[in-house]
Amino acid sequence: MQSWNPVIQNDGEAKFISLTNQLERDIRSGLLEPGTKLPPYRDLAHILGVSPGTVNKAYAEAKRRGLVDGEVGRGTFIRDLSQPRRAPSEETATQVDVDQYSPTIIDLSINTPPMLSHNIVLADAFANLSRQNDLEMHSRYLPYFVHAEHREAAVMWLGHHGLNVAGDEVVLTNGAQHAMAVALSSVATRGDVLYTDTLTYPGILSLASYMGLEICAVEGDDYGMLPDKLERAFADQPGKAVYLMPTLHNPTGHTMPPDRRLNIAKVAQRLGLYILEDDIYGVVGSPNIDPLRNLAPDRTFYLTSMSKAVIPSLRIGFLIPPMHKLADVTALMRATGWTAAPLMMDVGATLILDGTAKALAEQNRDEAYQRQALTHSVLSAWMTGEPAHCYHLWLKLPEGWETERFISSAREAGVIITPTEGIRVGTGDPGGVRLCLGAARNLKVLEIAMTRLRAVLLGGMRPAFNGLI
Repeated sequence: MQSWNPVIQNDGEAKFISLTNQLERDIRSGLLEPGTKLPPYRDLAHILGVSPGTVNKAYAEAKRRGLVDGEVGRGTFIRDLSQPRRAPSEETATQVDVDQYSPTIIDLSINTPPMLSHNIVLADAFANLSRQNDLEMHSRYLPYFVHAEHREAAVMWLGHHGLNVAGDEVVLTNGAQHAMAVALSSVATRGDVLYTDTLTYPGILSLASYMGLEICAVEGDDYGMLPDKLERAFADQPGKAVYLMPTLHNPTGHTMPPDRRLNIAKVAQRLGLYILEDDIYGVVGSPNIDPLRNLAPDRTFYLTSMSKAVIPSLRIGFLIPPMHKLADVTALMRATGWTAAPLMMDVGATLILDGTAKALAEQNRDEAYQRQALTHSVLSAWMTGEPAHCYHLWLKLPEGWETERFISSAREAGVIITPTEGIRVGTGDPGGVRLCLGAARNLKVLEIAMTRLRAVLLGGMRPAFNGLI
């Protein structure tokens, strides 16, 4: 195999950009020929003395520029730049993973991070895991507390979210939804009241319905739930807990400012409410704003994971309960899953500890902003505020549009949007729709989708046929 020993130039650019620039120079000069396999990103990182995340970002940038192709299980190869980029095969095209060259139906209903260099990262991580000398130990049943490295990784990952915790304060779960179920089951039973926003994450509504809880929607504004409305709701209908997503709220994309968080925390403490803080987008959104857990640790169940920030298939959850609830949560975790899946935790811990997970999160954050900026540009007449580092966007519909009719018209135009019944409490028209920008295969496909939606908006709502003649 042709070797490649680049030198990262001190040219004022970010290291991964400098490395990508060097790669492009070496390709165009003929030093690297088409078909040349590049070193695994961990190996090259070791040679260059940089983090694996830096090399991974460079490979992703090279793929974006069309310099390389990545093949799962094989590696990263230099493209023949004289040939057009090949289109994905028909067999791999789905509604979400749409053929970027001739998209017919573009599915923006599933909220997922952009899939950039994830396949290469996972292939390399599993290959490294298979070469470990202690793989047999990782294949056995493990005690609940799993490996020390898993807890070390959990502490590091939570540190990226603005939390300073010890390993024994963290409960590892099989994803954020599992963490949510464990947390809510420790404080509420059938018939209890759970407070949420009027528009909220579908997963909490499904869980509450399964548990037989009564949902009480609390009014909010562009900054999230209003503290005085929460107090009023409690006075009218006393409850046990409030579910909040203060950073990059799903579906609206709003981030709750520090003063609002503090006031919500004070209300919860005064009323004796538990807070379920879903910080699934924390590392992508606003890691410099204190989580509610830092403001009311004795009332807050803090949960996050790796699936939204890094790779969807990494179903690894991190739950920090109030200390007086730790024993209950631990017992529930054992009853519902015994422990987080060890092999999945091995992969996740490796990516966290070597910096790859943080680099991927930053890469997703940057890509999210580009997608928001593109959407704001194409739909400028209907946009308010500024682009955010968020995978989803709430599109407020102009006067005269009924939400369900807009969703139906969008589908006719070739764009699938999240149904409203999964994200709203009650039956009123929400007056807007969630656009999952990360679900588009790339920026070009997203631009096509936004252009279609622009045409729908410009066309206006057609009157429905009522069957009368």
